[in-house]
Amino acid sequence: MHALSVKEYAGKKFRIEAAVKVNLIDSTADAEVWVRVDRENKKMGFFYNMMDKPIRSNEWKVYSISGRIDKDAEYLVFGGLYHRKGIYYYDEFKLYIETEKGKFEEIALPYGGFESDSVTTAKSWGYLKNRQGVKINVTDKESYAGKQSFCVDASAFTPPKTYGNNDSTGRYANVNGIKIYYEEYGQGDPLLLLHGNSSSISLFEKQIPELAKQFHVIAVAVFLVYTGFNFLCAVFVLHSTAPCVI
Repeated sequence: MHALSVKEYAGKKFRIEAAVKVNLIDSTADAEVWVRVDRENKKMGFFYNMMDKPIRSNEWKVYSISGRIDKDAEYLVFGGLYHRKGIYYYDEFKLYIETEKGKFEEIALPYGGFESDSVTTAKSWGYLKNRQGVKINVTDKESYAGKQSFCVDASAFTPPKTYGNNDSTGRYANVNGIKIYYEEYGQGDPLLLLHGNSSSISLFEKQIPELAKQFHVIAVAVFLVYTGFNFLCAVFVLHSTAPCVI
C-alpha cells in the first residue's frame, strides 16, 4: 500500500488506476484494488475495496476507483488485496486529481510502475512481511508496462486453522436431516458452546483455550433454517449431558 498526503487536494475528485493479473490456484481466490481517505483525528472518509467486484482474470486489465477526497482529508491510502492460493501481479498504479471541471491531472507516484528493486520499492510501498507461504517482491516475469511488476506469490499459502474453520477437529453431525458443523477441544466433562445469531464459533476464540483445560468443549455452528414462513434456529440434539454456554 502507499499513503500520499492530499491536504492540498481536499474536496476534489480523484481516480486511482492499477493494472492487475491473477493466476488462480484456488478457484475461489481473488484480488482487489482498494482506496481509503484518512481524515483528521484518525477518522476514515471515502473507502472502497472492490469486494463486490473481485478480480480473477489471468489477463492484464486496468481497474479504476473514483471518488472525492474529504474536505478534512490528510492522506489518500491505496494498494492491492489478495485472498487464498494464487499468484497476484500489480502494476502501473496511477492517481488522477480533477483540477478543473471534467479535467483530471496525473499526480506522480513514487515507483508506481515498480521498475526499481524490491528494497527501494519497499521504502514507498508497505506490505505484510513474513506471512507463511507467501513471497512478495518485484518481478520481471510479468509486467503490464515497463519491465517489472509487483508480485504476491501465494501459491504455497495455507490458511491458518482458526476456531470455526479447523478441519483437524471439525466434524459434521446429521441431526433430523440437518447437517450441523461442530468442533471439539480438550478432555473432561462435556461443555456445549452455542454462539448467537449472525456470529460463529470464532466468537469463543478467547474462551475455548481456557475452557479446554478443564472440559471437553463442543462448539457448535448454529445457523438459521427457512421454514417458508419465517426463520427458525436449527434444532439439534447432541445426545449428551453437556452443560450449555450460550
